[in-house]
Amino acid sequence: MKILLIHCHYRLPGGEDAVFAAERALLEQHGHTVVVYERSNEEAAHGAAKALLPFRAVWNRRAARDVRNIIEQQHIDAVHIHNTLLLLSPAVVRAAKKCGVPVVLTLHNFRLFCPNGILLRDGRVCEDCPHHGLHCALRHRCYRGSRAQTLVVVAAYWLHRVLGTWRGIAITTPTEFDREKLLEFNKIHPTFDENRLVVKPNPVTVPSGPVTPWEERKRQFVFAGRLEELKGLRTVIEAWRILGRDAPLLLVAGDGPLADWAKAQNLPKVQFVGQLPRDALHRLMAESRAVVAASLCYESFALVPAEAHALGTPVLASGIGNVGANEVLSDPEKRKRYDQFGFDGPQMGGGAGGFDFSGFGGMGGFESIFDTFFGGMGGGARRAGPVQGNDLQHRITITFEEAAFGCEKSVDFFRNENCDACGGTGAKPGTQPQTCPTCKGS
Repeated sequence: MKILLIHCHYRLPGGEDAVFAAERALLEQHGHTVVVYERSNEEAAHGAAKALLPFRAVWNRRAARDVRNIIEQQHIDAVHIHNTLLLLSPAVVRAAKKCGVPVVLTLHNFRLFCPNGILLRDGRVCEDCPHHGLHCALRHRCYRGSRAQTLVVVAAYWLHRVLGTWRGIAITTPTEFDREKLLEFNKIHPTFDENRLVVKPNPVTVPSGPVTPWEERKRQFVFAGRLEELKGLRTVIEAWRILGRDAPLLLVAGDGPLADWAKAQNLPKVQFVGQLPRDALHRLMAESRAVVAASLCYESFALVPAEAHALGTPVLASGIGNVGANEVLSDPEKRKRYDQFGFDGPQMGGGAGGFDFSGFGGMGGFESIFDTFFGGMGGGARRAGPVQGNDLQHRITITFEEAAFGCEKSVDFFRNENCDACGGTGAKPGTQPQTCPTCKGS
């Protein structure tokens, strides 16, 4: 199968770029031919390109033409689109649709309903635009603190909502939490076809091998990601200031607008290691006591916590949205689905944490999407046989200081075991279980 992947990189690398690369590798590993059309917003950082960016962000005719030509000339079977902001514009979605090929769009954030994409304003969750309209963002300058730049994003998403750009395509979102939020917003401002929105967790690539034993791990924590407000860096730095000189070492990996501020705090137990290659970051997380994910917003499938779990490294997370999975794990039915995806998400490497991600077939989840919406174009093999059950779980509450300095807790749990005499059948040795003739076992 020949698949066209489309993606626009932000000026600073982030999780969306990592997911794009991982899904490309996943498709290629399973024998599919991948054609890539990617651009970067860095191209429009200066000169005439910067001056034209407000118009191209709404409708980039050249990008739409490029996509159309690639599909027709290279006989593309299906298109998977990731980010289109700013340089590509949603016009590439319309171009792909007009070519008559199946189109899948992955929503890495809430941009269809929120111009800044993260439902965050002034350090707090904000859902004004999804409930009252995109114009709310103009009042608050929600995109990069600029009313002019916010107007460009509002214009792009308002126009393409009116034109029905996101209708008639399959849309994936990485978590059940995101899906429920998007469906809630879509009822207020219809934008896409609700029956074409599906959950497909992002692939997670980590080294294969055993989990590093706790006693062999270094007394250090890791904060990884863009060094910006929404990731909660200020919260983490202030926490380490409170912990003082006895705190474990905090390694900060990444770059961003808060880097200079964080370094200026000059805390003795905080070190900055810069932007690390993914394999180096994985090694760092695998040898550390925990990963800190203090995001202030919902986050759409935060990649670093997922990678930490796959490496067997605990995560200290804010109890909001997808980061702490608080809204999901507090509901028994949602928790059941969450546990299912924990074992049946995409397979991308060994997953040292013991996860079995093979249940999504050879296309990392796309097989079932194409089967459902486009008549079964996936062609990958499906796993047969029994599925591993859930691990034994016990929830306890500890303080931040206990997490940082370590503590010991006694945990009692119960589990069912097969009876040595009856083997779990309930019948005496040498006999067979019988169904009650009156109630029929009800």
